[in-house]
Amino acid sequence: MLVVVLTSAMALESLSEGDSIAVGVVLVAFGLIEALVGELGRRGRLPRQHWAGFRLPSTMSSDEAWQAAHMAGGLALVVAGVTAVAGGVALLAFRPEGGVAGALVTIVLLALLGGVIWGGWRAIRAARGAVMPYAGVVIEESLGDTSILQELKITSTRIEPVTERHRTPWLKQWTLHEVEIPDDQVDEVAERLSRALEPPNWHADFKNERYHYVVFPGEVFKIERRNPGEYEQVVAHGLSLGVPAHQLDFSPAIEQWERPDNS
Repeated sequence: MLVVVLTSAMALESLSEGDSIAVGVVLVAFGLIEALVGELGRRGRLPRQHWAGFRLPSTMSSDEAWQAAHMAGGLALVVAGVTAVAGGVALLAFRPEGGVAGALVTIVLLALLGGVIWGGWRAIRAARGAVMPYAGVVIEESLGDTSILQELKITSTRIEPVTERHRTPWLKQWTLHEVEIPDDQVDEVAERLSRALEPPNWHADFKNERYHYVVFPGEVFKIERRNPGEYEQVVAHGLSLGVPAHQLDFSPAIEQWERPDNS
């Protein structure tokens, strides 16, 4: 890419006054767009899409990765965009020709390249750090198809003797597997669990710092944890299936939310 930039700059040594004006307009327009994209990203207001921003596998992997990447790399885009605008304005104001124009455009193009590289490096690092795995518990006895356990990362297992509070008198124990699910696999795992759970009233849940998945047979709820009101539909659905109310205390808005065995 650097070779392309330098080659282009050398070709600009023959710029006429009219060419300087055209290139100046292009630089100003491009710079304004670049700065706007960077500022939106820096403020966390740039939605994930395929048209603008750092569109890399790591940054596109999730909304969280995208936002973290652009909040980290957005400043570099702003600086690069402002540099392009300044260069464009200089071309329009002074209308240099020949080698002077080529040198000015070379500086601007190198600044743009440096900004993209610097911002991209910061964006990739931030995106990789933003991929937050999900943690939760899957009860082995709740599964009609236990083969899914072989594909989950089980971090620990504990066994609880069944009591009246468990509401499963036909079982002697619950085997609770604490699992960790990568961010890029969580939707697929949730759907597979919804098909593996025994109906009607078994469920599983797992969460990271932002989202909470609650899975029932044939139904998956994805809750944004900052909005406790979203748990109302989960609780209503669970109660309709006959799940005991004390097993539906997912929301921090519920008084008994802090359970000793489930953070």
